[in-house]
Amino acid sequence: MHTPLRRLGVAAVAALVVATGAACSSSESDTAAVALPPAPPEQRLTGLCPATVAVQLQWEPETDSGPIFGLLGPGYRVDSDNNTVTGPLVVDGKDTGVELEVRAGGPAIGFQTVPSQMYVDSSITMGLTHSEHAIAAAGQQPLVAVTTLLRYSPQMLMWDPATHPEWLFQLSGHGIAQEQMDAVFDRTRSFFALPEAAKGQYPLVKANNAGWESLSQVRPSIGVPDQKESYQVTRPHMAGLWPSDDELPGFAAAILDFEYDCWTVAMRVLSCFADRLGLPREHFTAAHNPESAQYQSTLRLLHYFAVPEELRDIPGRWRAGAHTDFDCLTLLFQRDGQGGLQVCPGKEMEERQWTSITASSSLITCNIGDMLTRWSDDLLPSNFHRVRSPGRDEYQGDRYSIAYFAQADRDAVIQGPRGVYPPVTAADFLTQRVQANYRPRL
Repeated sequence: MHTPLRRLGVAAVAALVVATGAACSSSESDTAAVALPPAPPEQRLTGLCPATVAVQLQWEPETDSGPIFGLLGPGYRVDSDNNTVTGPLVVDGKDTGVELEVRAGGPAIGFQTVPSQMYVDSSITMGLTHSEHAIAAAGQQPLVAVTTLLRYSPQMLMWDPATHPEWLFQLSGHGIAQEQMDAVFDRTRSFFALPEAAKGQYPLVKANNAGWESLSQVRPSIGVPDQKESYQVTRPHMAGLWPSDDELPGFAAAILDFEYDCWTVAMRVLSCFADRLGLPREHFTAAHNPESAQYQSTLRLLHYFAVPEELRDIPGRWRAGAHTDFDCLTLLFQRDGQGGLQVCPGKEMEERQWTSITASSSLITCNIGDMLTRWSDDLLPSNFHRVRSPGRDEYQGDRYSIAYFAQADRDAVIQGPRGVYPPVTAADFLTQRVQANYRPRL
């Protein structure tokens, strides 16, 4: 599966499984060939390997497949129609005498597993696959060799609290297109630009975490309402809460598509944590079922109000007070230049040592929530974060962000692998956290 790397993207914890397969011929290309020095005889692959070595990835090209792409020499060709990249297979910049063709997986092969694709496509020479998929297919596709892609496992790095005490990381290569993220932010701005009377037709139903609210969250850390409004989307509870197509054409469909893409990313990350906790890989995915009436993960569109001139530089003002998230995992989408997010690792909370997180339009900022902290028996700590008001010389205008809260279905039972805490349903856990941390505005 895939696991997040701080700032670096998505990295694989997988093996390169070499299975028997026939050669395939490379496609024609108009790109001019680049002359490369030949590899020494002991590294020449002509006659030993197929003329084109076809490697099937398990997903779209991401950081986990970087070592594979690193074997491509100059003059490689990208075939966007067939989702392949082909070029000379090189070692230390020298031509081995054969070509390498890297094929995208996931949606490019109908979401089949790599062993299944290799079973129907004999032109694949090697496949990058998960260990359990390889084991399941071993009867008809015996392994020839296994090798790791990376010298150090990203999961081991992520699991080291001395290296990453704040447990907040950012993803690139996450699979959500920049154009889609930009379009959803455009729709977010359009929604909040509606008159208050129009937005008021879709009021927040707190029990269902769905609908629009403004200036309603009061956090104990500051005692005043957060300076923002939000629109919350929780799939089973949106009846009567969507703006009409006359108000915002295509709004509901676009937001739901984006919510599903967020769910996909979140489940990939949580699967990595399941691996490290000794739980089945799909343990958390099974507890976050978008088709279930018990589903309570939420996509939240956020609008922080511009700071009025007369209130700038006034100390003690916050757009959102310090808090932890209550879910398993939060995916936060931000815009370049619209900063303010700060994180305070739990061990530093008493000392109030806050670190600013640079906002990025392309990266997803990930934060572990209280639910996963309990589910991991405290091995994965949540952390405090807040949104500060901008300084005098900083951008003072409206700030928009989008958060996806992956919180287990209401009837899911939270029980850590070591049994540190008694089991509790996700519904009861969230109720306890909300009651402990929020109070309505009087």
